[in-house]
Amino acid sequence: MVASIAPCAIKSDSPQEEWFRSRLAVLSCRFFNLGAVILPCAASLVFVLHGSVGASAQIVAHTSRSFRST
Repeated sequence: MVASIAPCAIKSDSPQEEWFRSRLAVLSCRFFNLGAVILPCAASLVFVLHGSVGASAQIVAHTSRSFRST
């Protein structure tokens, strides 16, 4: 009953399996932390680039309108 609730509580017999589990836990934690840092940075970069492209399009549209009106 306890094993079905907490499968991580089962003690492994082989040291290789225990080492593999510990390395897997460390790597997954590192990748999770890396993703938690990279994803907001990437989202803000996309937001900034999208804003600069929109601003450039507005400048080009305004410039072309002013050239057409003269």
